[in-house]
Amino acid sequence: MKKTTKSLIYSAWSIVLIVTIAFVGIKYYNKQKTNTKMAVTPKNLEQQVVKGWYTSRSDFGKLLLDSLLKNNRYAVVTIGTSDCLLCHELGKVSIDKKLNASRVTLDYKFSDHNLLLSQALFPPGFPTTYIIDREYNIIGAVRGLDEFKKNTEAIISKRTKSTPLHIAGDVSKSNELLVLSDALKSTVAKLEGNYEKMHAFARKSLSNGSYFYNNYLLYDYFTKMGVKDSSSFYKKRTLKYTYRINSHIYHSLIEELSSSN
Repeated sequence: MKKTTKSLIYSAWSIVLIVTIAFVGIKYYNKQKTNTKMAVTPKNLEQQVVKGWYTSRSDFGKLLLDSLLKNNRYAVVTIGTSDCLLCHELGKVSIDKKLNASRVTLDYKFSDHNLLLSQALFPPGFPTTYIIDREYNIIGAVRGLDEFKKNTEAIISKRTKSTPLHIAGDVSKSNELLVLSDALKSTVAKLEGNYEKMHAFARKSLSNGSYFYNNYLLYDYFTKMGVKDSSSFYKKRTLKYTYRINSHIYHSLIEELSSSN
């Protein structure tokens, strides 16, 4: 009887030990999986779109925009940081499904592509949200968390105008979205390696208003093409707009311009 009891106790402890080891193993695996950078593929992008919200570990690019816009008329893109409490709160706010819009939040510190998007769109603070249509036109922007849902839905429904972004440069409030839309299109073309398109959209952006980033795009284009006079001209123009800009976002570009010959 004593032997049977001992056997049962040993068996019970063995089961507990096995279950504990399995639980710890699964927990460790999930933690490692979470800490791994998300691979950007059409399959997982579409799955995330269905969920209606991305984690801040997404990577900006044409693939991301096209996946968001594949089955929706608008992409609601929020730029923030992983250490921004308001950005996390914003992720909990849903918008009306009838508006045919997908959402993504991008941590500008997560990747060079996310930083590039932030440099293009000049967020005045975090979070800042941009509503983008299938032609990559920015139809509106919403600053912060206050009345995010109301303002975003009103912009998509064309009941209200966008929140002014106060771009540091020579850009009128009425032209802000035109300037940023073409800067966005130029940036997408740059990432694709289509430099003629990059050049054309950068010039179009500049025709509606001048700020740090659209001048930088032209500096970058002429540097790539080896046209030194034009490169030097746009370098000087870009550096003219270093006032009132977010030094964290533009630090790498200012450093690049300052160190170039």
